[in-house]
Amino acid sequence: MGGRFAKSHATDLNQPEIIKALEVIGAKCYEVERPVDLLIEFRGIWIVLEVKNKKGGNKLTIDQVEFFKNTSAPAYVVRDPIEAIDAVQRAWRQAISVLAG
Repeated sequence: MGGRFAKSHATDLNQPEIIKALEVIGAKCYEVERPVDLLIEFRGIWIVLEVKNKKGGNKLTIDQVEFFKNTSAPAYVVRDPIEAIDAVQRAWRQAISVLAG
């Protein structure tokens, strides 16, 4: 199980179900406040997830856009558990591909 760091802004209602699904596949989930919602540790790699609501009406903040532009970490916007699992597995496959040369 992951952890929770200081978080003062509202959590998207779908975030708990996303965390639960990721924990089922063995990911450790850490809730953070800024600039994104979740840091995920999965099989030795770190993945960044920003959770948005399922309807898709909310957009990335200016800080988040800048973060996504500048980070070299695998980073994804997800709206449901399936997207989150897919993002984590995609990041894992990419890491293995890089390591395999």
